[in-house]
Formats: sequence, C-alpha cells, structure tokens
Amino acid sequence: MAGSGNDRVPTPSFNPWTAAYEYAVDAWQRGVLYADVLRQRGNQYHEHMAKRAPNVLSMEFELVLDGRELPRPVNYGLLRIKPPADVETDPIKRPFLVVDPRAGHGPGIGGFKPESEIGVAVRAGHPCYFATFLPQPMPEQTVEDVMMAEARFLEEIIALHPDAEGKPVVVANCQAGWQIMMTAAIRPELFGPIIVAGAPLSYWAGWRGMNPMRYSGGLLGGSWLTAMTSDLGHGKFDGAWLVQNFENLNPANTLWSKQYNLYSKVDTEADRYLSFEKWWGGHVFLNGPEIQYIVDNLFVGNRLATAGLVTSDGIRIDLRNIRSPIVVFCSKGDNITPPPQALGWIPDLYQNEAEVLAHGQTIVYAVHESIGHLGIFVSGSVARKEHQEFTSNIDMIDVLPPGIYEAEIADKTPDTPNADLAFGNYVLSFEQRKLDDVRAIVDRKEEDDRRFAAVARISDINLGMYRSFMQPWLRAVVTPQFAEWSQRLHPLRLPYELISDRNPAIAPIAKIAEQVREQRQVAPASNPFLMAQEMFSNWVETSLNIWQELRDSADERTFMGVYGSPLVQDLAGLGAKSGPPRKHPGVSPEHRRFMEDRAAELRSMVQEGGLRVAAIRMLLYVSGAEGGLDERSFALIRKMRAESDNALTLQEFKDLTRDQALILTLDSDAALLAMPHLLENSPAPAIRDALETMKRVLEAAEPLSPAARESLDEMERIFLAAERRAQKRNPAQAPVRLPTPAPAAAAPALQLVEAAAHVPVKKARPHPAAAESAVAKAAMDTTPKAGAKPATKATAKRAAKPAAKSAAAPAKRARKTAARQPAKAKSA
Repeated sequence: MAGSGNDRVPTPSFNPWTAAYEYAVDAWQRGVLYADVLRQRGNQYHEHMAKRAPNVLSMEFELVLDGRELPRPVNYGLLRIKPPADVETDPIKRPFLVVDPRAGHGPGIGGFKPESEIGVAVRAGHPCYFATFLPQPMPEQTVEDVMMAEARFLEEIIALHPDAEGKPVVVANCQAGWQIMMTAAIRPELFGPIIVAGAPLSYWAGWRGMNPMRYSGGLLGGSWLTAMTSDLGHGKFDGAWLVQNFENLNPANTLWSKQYNLYSKVDTEADRYLSFEKWWGGHVFLNGPEIQYIVDNLFVGNRLATAGLVTSDGIRIDLRNIRSPIVVFCSKGDNITPPPQALGWIPDLYQNEAEVLAHGQTIVYAVHESIGHLGIFVSGSVARKEHQEFTSNIDMIDVLPPGIYEAEIADKTPDTPNADLAFGNYVLSFEQRKLDDVRAIVDRKEEDDRRFAAVARISDINLGMYRSFMQPWLRAVVTPQFAEWSQRLHPLRLPYELISDRNPAIAPIAKIAEQVREQRQVAPASNPFLMAQEMFSNWVETSLNIWQELRDSADERTFMGVYGSPLVQDLAGLGAKSGPPRKHPGVSPEHRRFMEDRAAELRSMVQEGGLRVAAIRMLLYVSGAEGGLDERSFALIRKMRAESDNALTLQEFKDLTRDQALILTLDSDAALLAMPHLLENSPAPAIRDALETMKRVLEAAEPLSPAARESLDEMERIFLAAERRAQKRNPAQAPVRLPTPAPAAAAPALQLVEAAAHVPVKKARPHPAAAESAVAKAAMDTTPKAGAKPATKATAKRAAKPAAKSAAAPAKRARKTAARQPAKAKSA
C-alpha cells in the first residue's frame, strides 16, 4: 500500500476484497466491545445507585456535618476533602466550599478528576470542602431548608478555620449558583468571594435564534406539567426528566455522536465514557414542592433577578444585599446557561454604575468563547486556566473595590514584564467596565419580556385549573408502587436497567468481549469502508443538526407569535398595565438612609489617616486612570505584606482599600487636596519609601497608559513636595536628590478659571472643610497672587511651588478628572 505523501489523507487500500474483510472483522469486533462497555455501564449504574450516599468524587473525604440532623433536615451533607499525600494545606489560606448542582444528576462533578475545581483549590494549599447530597430528599424538604443548611455549613467551616485570612470562598455550579446567591443575600456575613459557574440567574434572558430552552415553559403551558409529573411520582419529581430536557437540546449528540464516538474509538474511549456515564446516569429526586417553587418563581416567574422573592419569614431575597465579590463565569458556547442568563441580573437590579457602588458590590464577569455548559466546571483545560487563575488570585478579587470588572486572562510570554510575579502560564487582569457593557451582552428586549410575563400569568391560571380539576383524581390513583415502576421505566433510566449482567441475555457478552480483545484486528485508517463509515456518521450528525435548527426555529416563531399576540397578552391581564412588564425593584428607604450616613462618614474621613492611607489613595487614583489592575501588581503587594512586620491583615487592607476607593468616587477633588495633610507628620525617608513602593506596584504591569502615567507623575510631585517639607522640619535627615521637573511658563489665574469653566459640573463637590484645610496647607510654601479668587489661589499656589506640576497641569487634571467614569478609582 503506497503512501500519498499527505499524512492527513490516508491512501485507500487498492484491494477491495481485503479492505472489505478487514473492515468487517474490525466492525464486528468493535460492535462486541461497544456492547460490553454498555454492559459495564449498566453494572456500574447498579453498583453506584446501591450506595447509601453515591458521588463521583475522585479524592478521599470525610463527613463533617449531616444535614439530616439539622433542625430543618435536608438530604445535604458537608464533606472535608482530604488532600493527597504530597499536598499540605495552609491554615492561613481561606477555605473553599464547592457546591454541585442538584438538577437531575448526583454530586461530585466539581471534583471527579484531579484537574477540577476541587483539585485546583487543594493543590493551591486551601482547605477544601464539598456540599454533597443524597438521591432522595427528606420529607417536607424545601428550597429554604437547603439555604439554611448551606448557611450552617459555612458557619461550621468558619469555626474550623479561625486563623484563616478571610471568609470561605464558595464555588457554585449551575443550579447551585442561584441557590448559593439566594443564601448569600440572606446571610451575607458568612461569605467570602462567590464564584458562580454556568449559573442561570435571569431566566427570561437570551439571544434570539440561539437559546430555545427558555421558550419551554411557554410552549408547555406553564408549570402545571411539573406539578403533574410530581403527582405521578407520588410527591417526588424524578430528576431524569430534567436530564432529558438537557439531552433534547442537542439531539445529534444524544442520538448519535456520543454513542458513535464510543463505537469508533472503543479501544481507547471506554474508560472516559464510563467515568462520565457514572455521573450522567446517577439521577436524583426532588420533592414536589421544591421543584414547583423553582419552576414557578425562577424559570417561569423570573423573580430572583428583580428581588421579587420573599422567604416564609418575610425576608426579601435581594441579591444587592450580597457584600462579597461575585465572579460570574459563563460561556458563549453554553446552550443551557448562555451569558445573558448568567449576567442579566446585573442590569435588572442596577440602573447605573453609581447604584453598584452605593450597594458596595464588586462584580467580576468572565465570558468564555466556546466551551459548553458542562465544560465550564468539568473541562480540564478550563480548570488549568480559568479556575486556576481565579483560585490563585482569590485574595486580589476579595480586595477589589466596588464596581463592575471583566476578567481577562492572557498567555504569559517571554516578553511579559515581571512575568515571575504572575502564577502559572497566564496573567489575570481585571478591566473596569460600565453597566452598558453588560447590557450589550444581555441584549434585553422589552417586547420579549412582555411575552414571558404573559407566560407567567397563563402558567398561574393553568396551574390553578390543574390543582382544582385534575390533581385530586391523579393523587387518588397513583400508588408508591406505580411511582417506582414509572421511574424505573423512564426512557433514560431503562437502558441502564436492561443492559447489565442482571439480564441473562446480556451477561454472555463479557466472555465474547474477552476473546475479541485477545484477537483484536484494527482496520487501518486508509480503509475505504472505514472512510465511508466516517462520511455516513458526518451525514447523520449534520442531518440531526439541521433538524434541530428547524425545530428550534419553529419553537421560537411559535412562542413569539402566540405570546406576542395582543389578544393573548390581554387575556393574561397585561393589557390593563402600563409601563415595562418588569419594574426595577428600586432602593429601600432604609438603604437610602444608610448611604446618606455612609457618605457623611466617608466625608469625615477625607483627612483622616497618615502615610499608609495616602499610599493606598495614590494606588487607587493611578490605577483608576489605568482602568484596571492585574495580578502582578497585587502579587507585589502580597510579597511586601509578607516581608513587613506591621502589615495590615487582609481584611484590614480590604476595608481600607474600599473606604479610600469610595472617598475618591464621592469627592475626588477633596481627597487629592487632603494628600499633603495625610503626609504632614511622616518623616522624609518614609515618604520616599512609600512613593517608591507604590511606583513599583503600579509599574509591575508595564506599560502604563498615558492617563495613568500622567496621574502617577501628579502623585509623585505631591509626595516629593511632602518629602521636601519633612526635610525642612527635620534638617537632621539626610538630604535626598530630587528630580527637577521641566520648567513651565506661568499661566495667569484667569486662564485657569476659564479652563475650569469648560469642565462639566461634577455630582460630588469638594467638601468645604477639607478643601480649606488643604488650601491652608498648600499656602505654607507659596505666596498667593493678589486679586485671585479663593479657589484659584490654591491652584496658583500649587503651580508656583518648585517641585509641583506646571501651571497648566491643574486645569489639565481637572479636565481629566471630570472626564473619567464615576467609578474611576474602582479597579485597584
């Protein structure tokens, strides 16, 4: 058989009879081995489901807390992950809690292989915990009970790690994401940073032509079908129905590709296939009231994203109450939780960036370009990149000031400045974003919201009709035995039940497969019949994909046409209401009073502090002009904290950073004018050391942008002037050679006033007391010009100082400050 000279396209065999024989033997043997893998899958299923607490965790663990023993018992439990023998956990590092989705599958997917969310956290030296759950729920268990259990788990973790520098990090996947967010809204004091991966939080959101799953509720007439399914299960909802919904999204993979991939690569693919099927086939159950609450309030009602949920105790579940940084990880390739559903809650709750700052929230989002839903928290490549970067920089995320950021991960190259400060093979940075950037991703359409609002109203009507006329009869005839047999005969569960050694017709396959492995004959890749097989597979997959697109397009057109009808919307009661179908939740009077008190407190702190506060204020001011901060700068801060004898704790550093960031946002002019006062009592060497330290931190991620470089030069002049004054107060200090700034022509005070007149009016004005104090301090070294206005005097004095900026610089800084975003200092 001659080679073609092209390694990608093998040359077909020239003897058709030989090629046919080789392919026939290979195809028959693959068929036997494929059947044997399915037999092993059935045996694995029976063995797995026979366990009292089945999971697919790849690491050893021990039970810490059993949720069944809580005052409000649930089927959840808290596990402590035992690190491998070659890994030691650091008691100073904050613990991690990983929570898997209870959305049809069993627990453990977040740690079912070494390269996983749990594996990354353990390898980084963090104590790691896992929230597991049993297949069967506790009687009368509700969503609120699970929330209370999760809060109790965090209390236990905090008690077990009193020396940890920070509250626990919670990683929540898919369904667990919205449940953890609800818990954090009720008990915010228990949480460190929260990472939600592939978690839907705004259920009506989505892109037209791409996300058909959101139309399911409307096409089925609402949630009455959920109630009927629970009644057929004698009060329990079979999670296999949820899994079937996921499989229906991609019929090509479900009906053909997944099985064909095993058949065509049965010699190498069996182990991977069996390990995944162990989790995919381990279906669990929910109580009827649990799934009904989820469907009515979240999937159909979409009440979480607009603070419309209220607990049985009368507490409103408002995601704006969360005080921990929230990291939202989503993907454009996710057809279950697309980016609009993962990020839509942000513009639903906030009207502008100022409201984000007012609630003190730090929101970081990362959008993957292609990975699928399961890959977000299962893929090894994602674990090595995104989850590795989030884990290694979790302290940096925790100290980010309030605001909206996008996480960007760049490859580390030989040209990367200060590459040794970045962990691993990537450099993580956080770029400041506006609310409009998130709105552009979500692409919300008000006419679609009206359609979904009509679905919610019609769902309530249909559910009420079902409960009145059908439910009593159905509950009367369904017995526990009927429910058990209907569950065992479910289309997804039946293949696991039938294809195993329990079936006498299947058991002999094991012997035949053993003989086949001993005499295995693999057809060469150049076999023309093998090529034809691949072509046929591609044709089947393409045909199913075309059918899926036609089906999804028809579903979308049907949904849009039916629920966009004015008559249907009038029947749903929407015609009597004016305005948007989803009202902004607004800000409570209590929070407004809190913010007024907080603003007054921050204004009183403008001139409080010393050299340390001035250094942090400098860091925030310059990084705000840069528009972001990456891990190299924070790594340098962390290194200096480790080498310092009197370093702040992480929580103290976080509080100080957030306070100073809010002060800069509230009144940046007064904050800058107060800088000389903050440096007043510090010795010259300490001022110079602080300046050089902050410069090293800011320049760790060179090159700085022109705006950041200008801000850094401005801060340097303030520090050098303070250093010179300190040397005058204490001549015994060794003189320091100061750089001489380039001379600039003196600008008349009138020109400065005219330049300032073109600057837009700022919402936050300098505090009079702070400004007067700063002006008085600046007057120590300069002489005012006669006839100048009070505000202009201070500017002219600063322009006249030898080490200060040029006379034109104050007006330039004023224009730059006014042009910045309201949250300009939030990226440090």
